[in-house]
Amino acid sequence: GSATSFPGPYTGTTNYDKGLVSKVELFVASTTPTTTTTTPSTTPTLVPPVDICEEGFTYTPISGKCYKYVSSPLSWPDANASCQSTGGHLASVPDKETNDYLTSLTSVYTWLGGYRLEVEGSDWGWTDGSQWNFTNWAPGKPDTLTQRYAAMYANGQWDDAPSMVMMM
Repeated sequence: GSATSFPGPYTGTTNYDKGLVSKVELFVASTTPTTTTTTPSTTPTLVPPVDICEEGFTYTPISGKCYKYVSSPLSWPDANASCQSTGGHLASVPDKETNDYLTSLTSVYTWLGGYRLEVEGSDWGWTDGSQWNFTNWAPGKPDTLTQRYAAMYANGQWDDAPSMVMMM
């Protein structure tokens, strides 16, 4: 199918009729679960972290990070700045499992932390500086060199988008 078959900013009668929202990824002091031993003769057991994330954030062992869905309609640069002001980043997606987890957090078109490294360039990076090793572009995407930012459709596939505020 074409990209317009997915819910996103280019469907409907106007180009900008869907809401863009932010996913926040917060880096905490310790994202590694603690190891405890019940007796000296047992194998260490991973204990799920308790209160490892700030209030409102959800920890996932898939990435070892805490996430928060933010529904404020912001442009990509403003969403990125908002995340950074709280010590976090827009979400990076290092693998399919993380992509699936992020997809489970929202059912709307959402900003990711991906961006073109150069204006009209073909290389992409993540705002948190992690490696760009995994992609889940929708068919035919990325398609426009002037669309510099990564967003995710409700189905988990990615879009390259311009920076704009879309009202809910």
